[in-house]
Amino acid sequence: MQALLHLRVSPLTPPSEEARVVTSAERPFVIEHVNEAWCRLCGFSREEALGKTLGMLQGPETDRDDVGAVVSACERKYATSALLTNYAKDGSTFQNFLRVFPLTQGGDQEVSHMLGVLQNVNA
Repeated sequence: MQALLHLRVSPLTPPSEEARVVTSAERPFVIEHVNEAWCRLCGFSREEALGKTLGMLQGPETDRDDVGAVVSACERKYATSALLTNYAKDGSTFQNFLRVFPLTQGGDQEVSHMLGVLQNVNA
């Protein structure tokens, strides 16, 4: 069984050249933050992404079983990873290695958000 991984970050994620997305900790995992690298990779502006779910990146070639496994791990607040085929705003596909980590804030250990780090494997 996977161990629960808590990352303490302040405020939520430090600046990074990796494509990063922060979602709520509960389903439907609403997007609360994306960095510039995520915007470049996915083609959506911050404004277009905020308040949506990562379903906006899915399409016909996205493996639903892989997405389901990621969602299941996130529901249990576990760290997880998957190789996914996603879709940019312009409809082009890209494969990315997604790593997901639960985040905590403050003094408690309660998970407040989920952090997704996307690595474009087509680059």
